[in-house]
Amino acid sequence: MRYVDGPETGGTMGVLGKIAVTVQVLIVLLIVGYGTWQLFMGNFAASMATFPLLLVYYFFVSARHRH
Repeated sequence: MRYVDGPETGGTMGVLGKIAVTVQVLIVLLIVGYGTWQLFMGNFAASMATFPLLLVYYFFVSARHRH
């Protein structure tokens, strides 16, 4: 099953919604990339310090989708 959200399918996500999704994906990729880089540099504490940020992001997104 393919998810298509555009004007031809009656989708409701506009340009601002797509920009918001893109920004969110970039933020998550930056956090994961920073944590991975710190782990390879041997800084385990800094690598694990990014985990709470991802948890807060997950709870924010999941709470937003419930309403």
